[in-house]
Amino acid sequence: EQLYTHQLKEVANTDFGAMGFGHPGDIAIHNIYVLLFFFMIALPFRQGGVMLAIAWNASVWGATFAVLARNWADTGTVSLLEAYLRVIAACGPHLLLEAAAFVCAGVAGVFLSKAFLRYTLESEAFGSVLKSVSMLLLTGLVLVCAGAVLEGLLAAHLVGWLAG
Repeated sequence: EQLYTHQLKEVANTDFGAMGFGHPGDIAIHNIYVLLFFFMIALPFRQGGVMLAIAWNASVWGATFAVLARNWADTGTVSLLEAYLRVIAACGPHLLLEAAAFVCAGVAGVFLSKAFLRYTLESEAFGSVLKSVSMLLLTGLVLVCAGAVLEGLLAAHLVGWLAG
């Protein structure tokens, strides 16, 4: 828990049943920054950069789930396993969309990085890669926005329903 103090400051003492997720617009803006980070880290570091970013993001999610579940289980109303499963059920739908979006951005960065080495900027092949990269980023953007809507609007209802 101490290793993730900075990432967990918002949920460290949070009761899962009273947890708020924020406004979809704010969530979308934050996750767009993360999406761009995945894209940018893939440019110089390719697959290694994407894997590092995925591992970091997944570790924060995992730590958050564990802290929320432990806090809830400490109330004595549910077991730790049940609390953990309920937390995942409430957060899972939007996290799946976010994860897919971040992978799209990482793949786009890898494709563009390799295209810079293989093709000239004026070539038809480079233009084709740019179109693919643009589509991947657009898909990631759509997924991030859909995930933000789910997180901001649906997750709070799921939390209320699952915490009841």
